[in-house]
Amino acid sequence: MDKQVRNKWGNVSVAEGFFLILIAVVILTLELQTNNSNYLNYTVFYKFLVPIISFCLIAGAFFVVIGVVYLRKIRNKWSYAQ
Repeated sequence: MDKQVRNKWGNVSVAEGFFLILIAVVILTLELQTNNSNYLNYTVFYKFLVPIISFCLIAGAFFVVIGVVYLRKIRNKWSYAQ
């Protein structure tokens, strides 16, 4: 198994984490740009969009950290085997 192929599995987790963070930032930016300051918009924002944004940010950060730790562990383990 090639070393480059083995190290790509950590990149999947990092890319997924950054993608989730990007989704959260896009939702937040679009909502702030289109906010008309009426009651319905605030209700929709706080009841539906805030949990989605929070989940994307927390899960994205978690996936990025797990991916970086996985990449470092694999690189350290296989560097001794060479």
